[in-house]
Formats: sequence, C-alpha cells, structure tokens
Amino acid sequence: METVNLTEHVNLTLHLIEHLKSQGIDTVVIGGVALAYHGYERATRDIDLGVFVDFSRLVEAVSCFEVPDGFCVATTGTTTADDPLGGVISIGYPTIGGLDIYIQVVNFNNPLRLRRSPTRLIKPAIAASQIDDETHLPFIPLGYLVLLKLIAGSAVDLMDVRNLMMEQSEDVFDEIQQLAAEFGLSRKYNAHVAPLKLG
Repeated sequence: METVNLTEHVNLTLHLIEHLKSQGIDTVVIGGVALAYHGYERATRDIDLGVFVDFSRLVEAVSCFEVPDGFCVATTGTTTADDPLGGVISIGYPTIGGLDIYIQVVNFNNPLRLRRSPTRLIKPAIAASQIDDETHLPFIPLGYLVLLKLIAGSAVDLMDVRNLMMEQSEDVFDEIQQLAAEFGLSRKYNAHVAPLKLG
C-alpha cells in the first residue's frame, strides 16, 4: 500500500489500536488511508479510525493512552440527534494554525439519534476488517467503505465512490448492493453506484 509518508502516523496508530483493544474497544481504519488500501490514492495527512462505543468510555480509554512528547488530544463530543457521529477524538501536534492531526478516532455511536442509523454498519465492518500485510493496520472492507462514503454524501465522498468502483467486477457490485439493502441504503446505491456498473 502506498501513501503519503505516514510512517510515524502508522506506528502511533498501531500503539493506539493495541491500547484501545486492551480496553475492550475494537477499531477499523477508514478515510483516506483506507481509500489507498483499496487502490485509490488521494492526498491525506492523517489516519482515521472508526469505532462504535459509548463516547465517555472512549474518552476515558484515550485519556490513559501515552501520546508522544509535545502531542496533545482534542475531543469533540456529540451535540445533536441529527449528527450521524458520536464524537471525535484527534491526536496530533499543536501548531500556530491549530492541530497537525496524526490520528482521528471517529465514533459512530450517537445515542442522541432517535432512529436507527445506517452508521451502525461500522460494527460488522470492524468485525470483518482486513489486516494489511505491510502496515498491520486493520482496514475496512471495500463494500463498507463505499457505504460510509454514500452516507457522508459530499461531492468529494461521491467522487471517492466513483474512483473506488472503477474496474470493479460485477460480483463486487452485487455484494455492495446486498450490503446497501441490509442497511437501508438501496436508494443511495441505486443513485450513485449502480450507474457505474453500467458504465
């Protein structure tokens, strides 16, 4: 897997993953680095981890993680029921402009949401994670990554979907279609993924 030089980020991430696992919290790599793992590289400056856990428990677990000298931890909690996320923790190096983020831990469990959220797919995605032989990071499978991009739905996310699905086999499309149906995302699949199969 080729990425922007993220060697320090990978080493720190592996330590964090091991620490969180010792606290009973499983993780999976999502975001830009996961795109590269699945064959589509675009510039990224950090490593994103997905989790599904009570946010207070996540904050407590990260609070006893030993970050490198000079690094700090920033926490953004959930504020509304409309937010698909359940809080984000960033680990990075303070700069004049803010925080040079090395790792973001994205929690997909928002207890304020009154209805079932498709972001619950992060749980089976974690269980099905694929360990990369080179980095030893646990990566989200392609189908789940595509669905997360569909949920996010920005122009950049939909472009990521198009680039991820270029030259994929019919079997891969069928697998993602089944996943989309399972998590109530058939409409988004039909709008943004199915046409790529015809192309």
